[in-house]
Amino acid sequence: MTQLKLDTLSDRIKAHKTALVHIVKPPVCTERAQHYTEMYQQHLDKPIPVRRALALAHHLAERTIWIKHDELIVGNQASEVRAAPIFPEYTVSWIEKEIDDLADRPGAGFSVSEENKRILHDICPWWRGQTVQDRCYGMFTDEQKGLLATGIIKAEGNMTSGDAHLAVKLPAAAGKRA
Repeated sequence: MTQLKLDTLSDRIKAHKTALVHIVKPPVCTERAQHYTEMYQQHLDKPIPVRRALALAHHLAERTIWIKHDELIVGNQASEVRAAPIFPEYTVSWIEKEIDDLADRPGAGFSVSEENKRILHDICPWWRGQTVQDRCYGMFTDEQKGLLATGIIKAEGNMTSGDAHLAVKLPAAAGKRA
């Protein structure tokens, strides 16, 4: 049986680990937010799944690609090491509230350049009212909204963390009556 030794790291892995752990406040990357906003704006006449596909294709074609020295497994989600991409199609409410103070956030702060703050301030107003979170809230009854307002029941994570966190009424989604 093969034994995996985790107590010793190669010099290459030590160098990668050191480079990562010294990034105290990871940067925010706005590339994805810009690319998705451009495609959603250009294709308002198309259904959301088509807009998503076009946005993904545009982002993959235009995004920054980089490979670090000595990497054997490559790939990244943003334009810089440990950067956090922004997903405006899910929600912009927290971005609008926190973007100017993300660096001062206790615990999990992010560095945000003045240029990226400007970009996000430009992008967010366009998304208001059409994010996944906005559409979900629009489906809630007044009673459900009241329950959410108490803070006892939380749903924001499900609405802002990607489509896999949402339960769809399948017959309705398939165009069939239940």
